[in-house]
Amino acid sequence: MIEKRYLVTADEMRQYDYNTIEKNQIPQLVLMERAAMAVASQVMKHLEKKGKILIAAGNGNNGADAVACGRILREYGYEVSIFLVPDDRVQNQALKAQLTMAEPLQIRILSELVYKDYDLAIDGVFGIGLNREITGAYYKAVDALNHLNCFTISVDIPSGIDATDGHIYGIAVSADLTVTFGFFKRGLFLGNGRQYAGKIECAKIGINETSFYGTIPGMFTYYDNMGEEKIDLLRKKDGNKGDFGKVAIMAGNRESAGAAMLCAGSAFRSGCGMVMLLSDAENKSTFLNVLPEVIFKETDSEKEGVLQNSIAAAAKWADVFAAGPAIGTDEQGLALMSKLVEQNKPLIIDADGITLLARHEALSKKLLDRQLDGTKQHGLIFTPHLKELSCLAGKTIQETKADVLNTALFVAKKYHAVVIAKDAVTIVCDWEDRAYAQTTINDAMATAGSGDVLTGLCASVVAQYLKKDVIPYEKNEKSGTLFYAGVMAVYIHGAAGASAEEKQGRSYTLAGDLIKQYRYVMQ
Repeated sequence: MIEKRYLVTADEMRQYDYNTIEKNQIPQLVLMERAAMAVASQVMKHLEKKGKILIAAGNGNNGADAVACGRILREYGYEVSIFLVPDDRVQNQALKAQLTMAEPLQIRILSELVYKDYDLAIDGVFGIGLNREITGAYYKAVDALNHLNCFTISVDIPSGIDATDGHIYGIAVSADLTVTFGFFKRGLFLGNGRQYAGKIECAKIGINETSFYGTIPGMFTYYDNMGEEKIDLLRKKDGNKGDFGKVAIMAGNRESAGAAMLCAGSAFRSGCGMVMLLSDAENKSTFLNVLPEVIFKETDSEKEGVLQNSIAAAAKWADVFAAGPAIGTDEQGLALMSKLVEQNKPLIIDADGITLLARHEALSKKLLDRQLDGTKQHGLIFTPHLKELSCLAGKTIQETKADVLNTALFVAKKYHAVVIAKDAVTIVCDWEDRAYAQTTINDAMATAGSGDVLTGLCASVVAQYLKKDVIPYEKNEKSGTLFYAGVMAVYIHGAAGASAEEKQGRSYTLAGDLIKQYRYVMQ
């Protein structure tokens, strides 16, 4: 079953925690006990036989959760030692209460973190409240945890990782498993968080959607919790090819037909009814031999009237345009993009199309004028990788990588567009602050042409959504059709990558193999 899971910021989580305690009347100690039991259950799954457990606890609620977990494990017969990070501040009340409850169990309290043979360590040094660089005794504690030769579980989030954007506060625990509570935290997937979190489990402890009270999280993800459901784009059994959308793709120059083939093939195989390809005349015979279903139009700007006539015909015929893969960044490519952005059709721009926009201010202004024309509704989706996103935003790659979400949101708001920022964790966002993260990571998809496949897939899904009255999984969000189409395309792309990895292996997969997986992941 495909489910929606929210990814919350630190501020959102604090609000939901408060609402649960104050409005839903679930006491903090009850939440803490359930959180501790969730972590303890994971420990017992990992260590079937009783073993030596180290608890590293800071002076906060996260440390209190960890101590409570140690108390539960001691009751189950584990040998537990608790290291309290030295802190000059008054001891946190929740931590103090947990230590008092643990005292009768005669758990060892360590004054320093001694290197010895532990079977498992539990990181409760910092939680989601951390907002400063780690120094002093806390730095030494995190560093020591990273040098223990044992399995490490972090409580809620690895200590040192920002819960909202995933950046590191100087040093962070490298966990094998993170048990988070209530909702996934954004920082577990963004920035460096995914690298440090290890496997991520989200435990139900009583903080749930009833705690929102009208304040819905700004980011979400989809996942198939059964690993079996096929994606249904709601094709009508009695439909015809016109009912499933018509896609016009501008891709491939005289030196490169491969990107165009991947893009067009992906569009066809993902369910749209018809595809028109606008490409260099030299690619025509290749396409008619390999993909005879495509309608071919020439784009040679050197032939008078050919480019104009081809784009005019496509604009009259198509439901959506996709452009950019291997069109080139020379004068020919610029001419193609300049004509294309004049059209009043939903437009998906990738690869060379994005590079041309970043390089040519006049082209960028023409697109902006199109998007900000209040008399028409111009749909626009960008599908950049990080370098292309940085060019659109006017930032360095390092600046972009450090804050992908806000960089993508900046571009989305500037162009009134949906942005699909391709990375290990792909982010989809729009100008209305909707945000989605594809949290499944699969390096089998890190191969040439994967982005071209996504562009064709995205165009196909947009065309099909525009023909429907219902958006799968988001039935009350018609205002966000373009955004949710982008989300679904990214989800299908990820599912195809997972299928390819399973059937062919991570190193053997090519971009074209992703298209072949649509039969397994789509109805």
